[in-house]
Amino acid sequence: MRDPTLNYDAELVFSLITKTFCALKIPYFWWVFFLGAIYLYAIGKFIYVWSTNVPLSLFLFLVSDMYLVGFGALRQILAISFLLLGYCEIRENSHCVRKWKVVIYLLLATLSHTSGILGVFVFALAFVRIKFRNLIICMLGFTVASPITTVILRRVISLTVYGKKYADTIYSEGQSAETHIVLSFLILLVSILMHKLIMDENKQNVLWINTALAYYVLMLNSSALIQTFRIVYYFTPVVLILVPIITSVIRKVKTRLITVWAVVLVCTLMFVNSYHIGNGKLAFTPYRTVFSHPEFLYRS
Repeated sequence: MRDPTLNYDAELVFSLITKTFCALKIPYFWWVFFLGAIYLYAIGKFIYVWSTNVPLSLFLFLVSDMYLVGFGALRQILAISFLLLGYCEIRENSHCVRKWKVVIYLLLATLSHTSGILGVFVFALAFVRIKFRNLIICMLGFTVASPITTVILRRVISLTVYGKKYADTIYSEGQSAETHIVLSFLILLVSILMHKLIMDENKQNVLWINTALAYYVLMLNSSALIQTFRIVYYFTPVVLILVPIITSVIRKVKTRLITVWAVVLVCTLMFVNSYHIGNGKLAFTPYRTVFSHPEFLYRS
C-alpha cells in the first residue's frame, strides 16, 4: 500500500484499485472503506431488486457469513459484488437482458478473484430449465451417489495444480460443512414442496431453485473440496432471496408469520452459537469503530 511499484500476487482489478489508492497516497482506511462501500451497495441493490421481504433478507445478511466475511476476504467480496450486480441485471431486464452489462460484471468478477469463475458457473444456472420431476430425481440421485461422487471429486481435485498446492494443509482437511449440508437440504426440500407457488410468484425464481440444488450437491461433497468456507459464499445469496420468497408465498397469514419468526429464531441461535458462544467472535475482537481511533483516518 505504501509503494505502488512493488509486485504482489493479486488479480488485475483488485490490483489496479490498490495501486491507484497507493499512487494517490490515500490512507489505508479509505481503501478498505471503498471496497466495503462497493460490497454494501451491491448487497443493498441485490436485496432491493430481488427480495420479496427486504427486512428478512437484511436480517439474514447480517446474521450470516455474508456480512462478516466482508471484514477479511476483500478480493473475493469484490468478485461477489460484481456477481450480485449481474443478478440485478437479470431481474431488471427480464424480457431483454442487457448482455453486455452482464458480461462486463462477470468479467470484473473473475478479474477480482479467480474463484469468481465458480460464481460465473452458478450465475449460468439462471438459464437452465430443470423440470420439476428432474429436480426431484437430481436431489435423490446426488444424495444416494454422494459417497461415490465425494471420492471421485477428491481424486480429480488432487490431480489439479490447485489441489497439489493445498494438499495435506488445513485448507484441504476437515472441510465437510455439516451446517451448510443441513441448511441447503432444508431449503431445497421446501423449494420442491412449494415449487408451484414459488414459480407462480415469478418465473425467474427458477434461478434460485437451481442454485439451491447446486448448493446442496456441492455441500454434500464438501469434504472433498478445498477451502469450502470460501466456496460457499457463491451460493449463500440463495438464502437471502429464496427463504423470503418461501415465506412470502405462504397464503395463510398466521402460518406465514410463524414461519418468518421460526426462521429468525433459528438463524439467531446459529449466529449466537457460531460467533458468541463459539470461537468465531475471536476473529473480530480487534475491530473497533473508526471513531475509536480517529487518527487512523488520516494515517498515510
